[in-house]
Amino acid sequence: MIETTPEKWQWDAGHQEVRFCAWQNGVLVMCRISREAIEDRCPDPPTPGACVEAAREHVVDVVARLSDLLAQGRFENDGSLLLRSGDW
Repeated sequence: MIETTPEKWQWDAGHQEVRFCAWQNGVLVMCRISREAIEDRCPDPPTPGACVEAAREHVVDVVARLSDLLAQGRFENDGSLLLRSGDW
């Protein structure tokens, strides 16, 4: 299971996603949640801040799904984990 601090999650306007660092057995992993995945849980968040808050409200589910992606080795080309619409 990955470990993270939701208070440090941030919005990346260029990629339209929430980004944060997590740790797995002492190894740092960059994690990302696409805006589309967030909108599946919180339709039409009006601001980037609302996207981050919507993701934080589902921290248990987010951590579980990203842990699954990690266990499956589903890393992006840049080494990050990306939670997409169909993943959550």
